[in-house]
Amino acid sequence: MPAPAPHALGLDDLVDLEARIAEDAAAEPEALRDRDGRIAQTLAAGPDDRPALIGGWLAALRAAGPTPGARIARAIRLGRAALVVAGLVIGWGTGAWLMAYDGRTPVNVIHALAVLVGLQLGLLLLLLLGLAARRLLNRDRMPLLGDLEAVARAIIQLADRLLMRGDAAFRAHDPDRRAAWRAGWHRLRARRSLYREVERWHALGALQGFGVAFNIAALGAIMVAVGTSDLAFAWATTLEVDPAGFSALIRALAAPWAWLWPEAAPDVALVEATRYSRLEAAYVAAGDGRAPDGVAIGGWWRFLVMATAVYGLLPRVAAWLWAQRRARRALATLPLDTPDVDRIVRRLTAHRIRTRAPEPEQVEHPPARALEPQYSPPTPKDPWVLIAWRDFPVDRAKLRALVADHYDGELVDVLEVADFRAEKTALAALGDGAAQGRLLVLVETFESPDKAVRRFLAGVREAVGPRRPVVVALVAEAGGGWRGVDGETLALWRQHLATNEDPYLGVEALGQS
Repeated sequence: MPAPAPHALGLDDLVDLEARIAEDAAAEPEALRDRDGRIAQTLAAGPDDRPALIGGWLAALRAAGPTPGARIARAIRLGRAALVVAGLVIGWGTGAWLMAYDGRTPVNVIHALAVLVGLQLGLLLLLLLGLAARRLLNRDRMPLLGDLEAVARAIIQLADRLLMRGDAAFRAHDPDRRAAWRAGWHRLRARRSLYREVERWHALGALQGFGVAFNIAALGAIMVAVGTSDLAFAWATTLEVDPAGFSALIRALAAPWAWLWPEAAPDVALVEATRYSRLEAAYVAAGDGRAPDGVAIGGWWRFLVMATAVYGLLPRVAAWLWAQRRARRALATLPLDTPDVDRIVRRLTAHRIRTRAPEPEQVEHPPARALEPQYSPPTPKDPWVLIAWRDFPVDRAKLRALVADHYDGELVDVLEVADFRAEKTALAALGDGAAQGRLLVLVETFESPDKAVRRFLAGVREAVGPRRPVVVALVAEAGGGWRGVDGETLALWRQHLATNEDPYLGVEALGQS
């Protein structure tokens, strides 16, 4: 029996997920556990299928009321439809303009080829070069790219400051609202980096939909002009191009379909007959200014139709299908492994791990099976590397119990970061790969979210790579026991650490998940 296809989130799911994460950040942990515990009872998916688990969780939340995901998805569909309509209008107008013939000046074949073939092939070439440059333009292969990124980052920060200065709330010197706005802005930029591939391919697909509509409408306009008017075509250029050379170019362009539709491949005779002189306002081959065969000089339309279809429409259709496939793949391969999503998954699966009956169940076993050993394989636990920030007390037995109780994991290493020298030692151990596992940074509340902790967390990110989860757990007190902090302190830390713009950096009260 074939395995079922993996569940993939849609754009509306991503919007609802981000909206729910932002909303839950200010909610009480106990209320979140109760809510998600009730939802988890209705879900069939397990933690190994995160897209299905998160999708079912979002579906249950949508039942409680409208969500922004449906509205955003509808707006995106309307935007794509608007692009298609614009492509049809512009394509029809372009085709009608190129085929315009008032009985005096013939339709210029070179103008039509430049717009319907040359311009579109040029845009496709730029697209391919841009996609290829994504693999070449990186810090390892381009020495100057790091400097360019620093300049771009400085420009963005300058725009950020100017934007904030222009807000009435900032001019009114409202520090709380300014801090919340800044944190939301940085968080949005950090989370957006997770979906860059999804965004890129959906945008490319929408643009290719415009291109498909443009070419279909242009072909329609050409066919209407051919069917309702006796068009005359011509070609002319100031360059030193003789009919034989121009005919060779036309034959090369018509090679893909010449075997199938020979009439759509102009021969040398047609090329020579339709050479035009604007100075004399006459065909060069006609002494009296008129072409000898009006039906023959109108034969260019077949070539223009096939050139537009082969070099304009077909590449756009292929690019559109490719973008659609890559967009679906980007959605299906979203990792969903950030600390924010980890908290949701732990809340949804905690009841399966910790639930037990208040009293032992009385089960009667047949005598034949009473002596058989009952064996349950142990559930693998996530390995955690704990970082004790500054003066956090290190008691490995207590820390091991803390990780097992609050994060259902196994403590594999402890790094003490009491001073600047210890910071360097810890970062070196993380960079060398000596400490493997999820990272949990324990911080007591008397510490402030200053530049030192932000610098250290930035160094941790550089040492372990862009996608290793790092959780900062805030502890209200240490000694006989640990507990999480209040919501105001948690919000303060989240606002300050949001400036790191790290989507894999989670900030939570101890045991919030």
